[in-house]
Amino acid sequence: MVAGWYVDRAVCRVTPIAERAALLAALAAVEAHRAGVLVVARRDRIARDVVLASEVERAAARAGARLVSATGEGNGDSPADAFLRTVIDGAAQYERGLVRARTRAALAAKRARRERVGAVPYGFALKRDGVHLVAARAEQATIARARELRAAGLSSAPSRPLWPPRDVSAVEDAGFC
Repeated sequence: MVAGWYVDRAVCRVTPIAERAALLAALAAVEAHRAGVLVVARRDRIARDVVLASEVERAAARAGARLVSATGEGNGDSPADAFLRTVIDGAAQYERGLVRARTRAALAAKRARRERVGAVPYGFALKRDGVHLVAARAEQATIARARELRAAGLSSAPSRPLWPPRDVSAVEDAGFC
């Protein structure tokens, strides 16, 4: 019998357990139905971090269940199965690191070519090609002036009173001044 189907949509696989609503619901269902098993499609789908994968396994155990993979890798209780789970979790973490490194390198290359990455930053505009950035003169002038003022020792913090007038009045009315 299946107690329920739970999917953490749009949740990164390094998100802590407490922030994964579907995983929390699955753990609660496993405990409520005394299911004994929490099945995941593949082991790397539950976590891309060795420590987090271990935490999920421990959370399943606290709910009275074993975490098992539908593909079967490392589902047993032998030392070889425990080793395989650790290797799979480590490989998932390594793969995540590779993806992050490739993404950072690609974004750095785009920035070096003055191509847009994300939102168009203040001080720039998009060229007609929709890819490359060009300086926006008026905004660049504003940035230059802000730097001049900062170099002259002026703060960039907003100039507002430390205490709002309403609070000052309340303190005075209470007889503290």
